[in-house]
Amino acid sequence: MTTALACLVDILGNPLETPGVSLPTPHPAFVLHFNDPIYDDTGLETAPFGSDEGSDVLQDWGQRRDELGRNSTIADVLETDQAGLDALVGTFKGIDYLDQAALIRGAAFTLLRLTGHLSVDDRALALRTIEYETQTTADPGWLPQEVREQMLPALHVQREDLLSWANPGE
Repeated sequence: MTTALACLVDILGNPLETPGVSLPTPHPAFVLHFNDPIYDDTGLETAPFGSDEGSDVLQDWGQRRDELGRNSTIADVLETDQAGLDALVGTFKGIDYLDQAALIRGAAFTLLRLTGHLSVDDRALALRTIEYETQTTADPGWLPQEVREQMLPALHVQREDLLSWANPGE
């Protein structure tokens, strides 16, 4: 595979590798609100579970979902402390932190998919992460226009869906 093609497959995912991927059953609240096809897309890098990072987090916690509850946080899912997570997000700059951003975004949507709940603070963290990913991905000096046109819409959908999300019963 040529280097350019390998880079595009790494960024966009390889649709030939994803048909057999089965995602854990979503919480009913997740199904009602997050109904765009990107939430089941395992091939697009900017879909919540399309990156290796987001997919791995969901698959791991899908097998351990009974350990998660309404009070679970992104830090819990990533098995770190909140201060370390906040410090990491504070360092996001350039393309060097896109994998970490995908991990945080994947953790946020893992909580939503498995528990139907995301704290206000974690929603703000996920939105900051998506903003970083959107700005970085939109940079014309980094990706060709056709790649940006494939990747950015999924980030916009996630942002809008998070902005309009309300935890059940709150």
